[in-house]
Amino acid sequence: MISRNMYKTGAVLMALVTAFTVTGLSGCKSRTVSNEVTTEYDIPDDYNDERPGVTYGNVDEISYYSPTTGSERKAYVYLPRDYDESQSYPVVYLLHGMSGSYSEYNRIGALYVAQNAVDDYNRNPVIMVSFTVFTDADGGQESDYDFSELTAKYDACEYDVINALIPYINEHYSTRMGRENTAIAGYSLGGRESLFLCFAHPDVFGYVGAFAPVGGVVDTGNGERVYGNRGFLLPEFVKDGEKQPLVTLIVTGDSDPYCKESAINYSDYMTSHGINHIFYIRPGAHEVSVWNNGLYNFIRRIF
Repeated sequence: MISRNMYKTGAVLMALVTAFTVTGLSGCKSRTVSNEVTTEYDIPDDYNDERPGVTYGNVDEISYYSPTTGSERKAYVYLPRDYDESQSYPVVYLLHGMSGSYSEYNRIGALYVAQNAVDDYNRNPVIMVSFTVFTDADGGQESDYDFSELTAKYDACEYDVINALIPYINEHYSTRMGRENTAIAGYSLGGRESLFLCFAHPDVFGYVGAFAPVGGVVDTGNGERVYGNRGFLLPEFVKDGEKQPLVTLIVTGDSDPYCKESAINYSDYMTSHGINHIFYIRPGAHEVSVWNNGLYNFIRRIF
């Protein structure tokens, strides 16, 4: 099993503050909202720990071909405990935020969070896949771009996810296919992309978790700044006659200075458009504790 190196929260927040201040992510429209912090989604103290006496699955590092970049790209595949190729498993695709990579979810303990949620709530075991969301056909680095340009490079992951990564996983692992067996979740920019990919491809994804998501997927009517080079990514979340996700979960921190407003705006939009979803606010800023709380509560409700 690949070892886990846990984040030091202070360092992460400092990096985010520096990056977001420069790029202006806080351009979400400011308005007065209720800071209701619910305890309904509390988690056990050891929810993201490697629990003594508990067996966890292995983590594979794989390479798949990216048509967008014209290169091989790496990803991690998190296998459930006692993975058996004669059985089939649902799959969760995990998307990181700015400055992350395919290894991010391993560092923040996703393997433990997911297995603990499965054990605590007797859910079906899952395969998880984390990959590098930043997708630049020109071979650039994240530091080469301002935030809006960077967002466009995250938006560009769509083709590879649908046409390269998912087919690779289904070919090389024992997966259950179909929207009822496929979920997607992410934090910050990865939360934005998770909402986009799920609602843009309802035939592929049946579940979506968005943990402090960046705005701009749809026009919620609250004056969000538009990032990237495509305007709002979708004209609406659900077209007439199309299926809603089976589970949509959005969470934000009560003191998140960057994406609290966009999370609230998404929830307000979904409520006004009759889209079933879970939305809650947790204590915390734009940080791992909020995102992992979201992942735990997401995993316990799917499959």
